[in-house]
Amino acid sequence: MDKKGPETDGFRAFGTPNWIRTSGLPLRRRTLYPAELLGQGFTSIWGRTLSRRLRAALLNKKKMDRTFRMIALLLVIVLLLPIGVMAAEARSSLYLHSYSAYVYPAGWGKVQVWVSVDGTNYMDEIGALEIRLYESKDNETWTWVKTFDYPDYPDMLGYDDYSHMGHVEYNGTIGRYYKAYVCVWAGQDGAGDTRYFWTSPKKATLFAG
Repeated sequence: MDKKGPETDGFRAFGTPNWIRTSGLPLRRRTLYPAELLGQGFTSIWGRTLSRRLRAALLNKKKMDRTFRMIALLLVIVLLLPIGVMAAEARSSLYLHSYSAYVYPAGWGKVQVWVSVDGTNYMDEIGALEIRLYESKDNETWTWVKTFDYPDYPDMLGYDDYSHMGHVEYNGTIGRYYKAYVCVWAGQDGAGDTRYFWTSPKKATLFAG
């Protein structure tokens, strides 16, 4: 009967033999637990460590991406703000405070162009110098149909006032579109300023409005 030494006890206790059971054979596997198994265990530990570091790096990247997006948004706002200010300043001048115009369908095909101008102070002359009216069948291709000048249409220009509102009228065609290119003016003591702009198109209708 073979005698079981502490090595066999060690095998039962820990599951890893300390004594080669086939030591009497000249040809045998040298080990039952090759070094590759230890390498796999080490790789697994290293892989878990790398995975944790990778997850942490990804979280940090997401935080940095959010920060960069916020910074980019702030930069866009800062860059666009002066553009809005410049647009508002372009609308004003030393003489013109504000101005507007629109086309109004007056019914039976007639259209009216209303112009409103506000000066920065008491003006010698204020209002519209010229109104060019354009017509379209499809709201895409436009044709000039009439020009209104202030000497022929006194309601276009006011005198000795802070503001002025006037209009002109045109006998158009029901179902066609009309828009105007307007030149406004405000003058004082021989000097002044002009602005040119388009109105939105409107369709001539049978009934007013």
